[in-house]
Amino acid sequence: MPLPLSSLSRVCRYVADFVGSELEASTHSVRVLIGSPAEAAKDAETEHRINLFFYLIEPSGFGLGMAPGETWLLRLHCLVTAFGAAESPVSSGENDLRLLGEVLRAFHEKPVLPPLDIDGLTVRMQAVFEPLTLDQINHIWSTQGDVTYRPSIGYEMSLLPVVPKMPAVASPLVSAIEVGVHAVEEEP
Repeated sequence: MPLPLSSLSRVCRYVADFVGSELEASTHSVRVLIGSPAEAAKDAETEHRINLFFYLIEPSGFGLGMAPGETWLLRLHCLVTAFGAAESPVSSGENDLRLLGEVLRAFHEKPVLPPLDIDGLTVRMQAVFEPLTLDQINHIWSTQGDVTYRPSIGYEMSLLPVVPKMPAVASPLVSAIEVGVHAVEEEP
């Protein structure tokens, strides 16, 4: 029995589908995967692949004092890696750069992705280019075992909502403060 969908998995699939549709628009067949680069590298010589590795999830910085039943906003950090296949006379390395160039173009042209409905909440994810330092890239790739380093770029996907199963019910208002402004005519 498959695991139930979560807002995290739905957003990651949504980003992958967006990348796939943008790359298909360039009339080439490209498979978009979600997972570690080590998993995506298996049998990558026969087809063009883009891998999305969501390696860091962190709070957005908004709503630090939230109640458990409120929607929580997160930022996702994604490593985008190209696995281009060799096509005579173009090498796999050049195809890696062509694929990454198309991803850069797609997120530059449409940094705010089309709306997505998550349990009645409309979400518009924003893709922000995140330059990775050599140390950050080396740290990520050192966890991938014997996989050869491939050209990669980083993006932050913001803001992912974690929608609770049981939303908090706000307590009724006990009192209210009202402020009114009106014009007063002055006598001459």
